[in-house]
Amino acid sequence: MLLKLLLKAPASRAELARDIGLTKASVSIMVDELLSNNILQELDCEHICRGRKPTPLTVNPCAFYAFGFFLNREVCKVGIVGIGGQCTELFSLSDVIGYAPSTVIDMACHAINDYMDKHPRIRKKILGVGISCPGRLDLQNGIILNPPGFESWHGYAICNEITKRTGLLSYACDNADALALYNLRYGSCKNHSDFLLLLVDTGIGSGIVMKNKIYHGAGNASPELGHVSIKFMGRQCGCGNKGCLEAYAAIPMLLENSPYKNYYDLITVAKEDKDAYDLLSLEATYLSTAIVTALNMFDLKTICLAGDIITGFDYFSQMLHERINPVLAVQKKAPIQLLCADTSANYETISGANVLFSSYLDSSSLTLPGL
Repeated sequence: MLLKLLLKAPASRAELARDIGLTKASVSIMVDELLSNNILQELDCEHICRGRKPTPLTVNPCAFYAFGFFLNREVCKVGIVGIGGQCTELFSLSDVIGYAPSTVIDMACHAINDYMDKHPRIRKKILGVGISCPGRLDLQNGIILNPPGFESWHGYAICNEITKRTGLLSYACDNADALALYNLRYGSCKNHSDFLLLLVDTGIGSGIVMKNKIYHGAGNASPELGHVSIKFMGRQCGCGNKGCLEAYAAIPMLLENSPYKNYYDLITVAKEDKDAYDLLSLEATYLSTAIVTALNMFDLKTICLAGDIITGFDYFSQMLHERINPVLAVQKKAPIQLLCADTSANYETISGANVLFSSYLDSSSLTLPGL
């Protein structure tokens, strides 16, 4: 709990004691131990006329490392990431669909092993490999199940294969959940404990964070808003259902039979071109229909948009606002807040590594070195 609080923002011993619910003396004992193990750092404090401000503490950004492994239908990326969020990219491969899964994993793991051989001091601080990949997943066994358009990877035990090649502990999470956790710790949602992340690009993924944790159901799976039906007699979706949101609002499906090559082409002319405006308006209607469904089921007031859809965010978010707030069955005290997901450098790889960091910080069975 202490480390999770300090990863969000620096705090003094007294502030930590208040937030955790322990005495300042108890927190000081833990803090002193963590300082002695170089896991925490004290920051400079400003002097004031009467006495001195409490010394703020933060997590040493180089205390722990993890390899971030990001995989989707187009690219595979690997980087070494410090727990403070700093990243050095080690490997990138385009056109993933054109390679056999074993070939992709071999190349990525070669980069991981090569880095560990060259950096023995950092090797001692590496916790493992965090994987962000297309879902759905068997989270307990680290297996990619059956994501549409990713058939060659169906049933692939990605965690076991990476552990076998590197000797490192591996945890996997689907792309949308990983991106939600990244924005919770490092990005746009640091000050939000409950929100829905909607990832809209070649497919549609969703991640729900409640009380600072990813929401999973009885089968340990996260909600798939992309496969909620918005037209029950509609198009056949790759998942086997009919009328899924993804079958209409995923960017390639939206632009099918239109003159626009990509979402950027669409959004940049929408203000002047009626056809583009109408198509963008249709996308807002599709997404708002699913968002309202989610908000009526979960007590949320914040939506974080991610993927291609954040291009021209201010313009498109206004369209969504106009369609969401008037029709909510569960009325909110304030309008729904729409946020743009963080897209800082290497955010995809960092989101993968953060899957591993979160596994340690949320687990009662995994122990961080030095604790």
